[in-house]
Amino acid sequence: MPTVRPETILFPAMRFLIARPRLADQVLGRMRWGNPFNPDRVADPYAWASAMLDDGHVTFHKAFNQWFILGYDESREVLRGKSFGVEARTNMLAAVSPYTRLDESSFENLNSWLTFVDPPDHTRLRRLVVRWFTPARIETLRPRVERLVAELIDDLTGDIDAGRPVEVMARFAGPLPVNVIGDIIGIPPGDWPEVKAISDDLAQVLDPIRGFDPDRINDRFARFRELILTVAEQRRQEPTDDLMSVLVSAADDGDRLSESELVSTVTLLLAAGHETTTGAIGNSLINLAAHPEQRARWRDDPGLTANAVEELLRYDTPVTTIGRNALEDVEVGGRVIPKGDLVVLLLGMANRDTRRFPDAHELKLDRPEPQPLSFGHGIHHCIGAALARMELQVALPALLDALGDYIVDPTDVEWMPVISLRRPERLIIRPS
Repeated sequence: MPTVRPETILFPAMRFLIARPRLADQVLGRMRWGNPFNPDRVADPYAWASAMLDDGHVTFHKAFNQWFILGYDESREVLRGKSFGVEARTNMLAAVSPYTRLDESSFENLNSWLTFVDPPDHTRLRRLVVRWFTPARIETLRPRVERLVAELIDDLTGDIDAGRPVEVMARFAGPLPVNVIGDIIGIPPGDWPEVKAISDDLAQVLDPIRGFDPDRINDRFARFRELILTVAEQRRQEPTDDLMSVLVSAADDGDRLSESELVSTVTLLLAAGHETTTGAIGNSLINLAAHPEQRARWRDDPGLTANAVEELLRYDTPVTTIGRNALEDVEVGGRVIPKGDLVVLLLGMANRDTRRFPDAHELKLDRPEPQPLSFGHGIHHCIGAALARMELQVALPALLDALGDYIVDPTDVEWMPVISLRRPERLIIRPS
């Protein structure tokens, strides 16, 4: 008989519980580390940091049947180590509802995302894509990003000048990254709102516990494929300097992206690539409101911008977990992780490791070498990290200038109910 993975039972059971908050608190609240889906826990996951470290920086959680890495150095070791892979995680998802109800084309798209592919295929695909994301090329995009930022801020100006509250997630933090990547890839501006809507839906596949409507996700994958292949064919006929033109002609030692690889690569950039920047903008605005002295210091010293962005990413990362699987028995932090076991790196905890940053729970925009792990590390380091950083370096100072000494009521923030990603779904900025 085939082996039944615990996740095929665990994830649907978790889904059942979190749909019933009172029952979840009663059942999961008794677990070690408590109920991670409790709204208070989602709003402030760092309040439980010390209790979570009772068993050390590398620990096995029986209820989740996974290892958890909570330390900075241990996380870097796992992320750069050849003893860990990613493909087993999608193989596991293939047996879990509702992934079992994705059609063949949808699952092929998801399964081919670079984040879920191990070498040698990962090496080949990444080499074909990463050549476009050089620091020099990213810097040439800064004027385009400045223009897109200015356009979105112009839409907020009337409310700001009138002293009215502004909801910044739907009107700025959400659209900006999709508009930027849509512009870079070559998606027509008229399609950007649809791309944003599809991207938001497809991002749900990154959270196996919350679940999703497979019929809707199948439709979304199919529509993205149609959009992508339409633009790809246009670029084959009339190449430009955008990313799509590079991808359709990408070649390395005679090797080219197949049609399915092209579709999955662009889908990843559009669907998953915007989440980090959207979350970082929202999280940063909240944390700068809570630390007005740091906000004022940044305004007085624009030279802090690059370091301030790194510190904000460290202090409150929008990507809270990264998954891996052990390819062999391997020792990490004094614990032996057996071959085949699943590993979850808790990046929020790692970024606040007091062994690395003694005052880790303080926000210091001038902190020397923050070096957050928010974009990962090693061969799977986020391809779009330089682009995301540049967007934040442009967007946050522009927002601070436009919003003035704004305030945020923490009790009024609506957080996305997902533990693998951290960002507000709704964020009201009010004049001081």
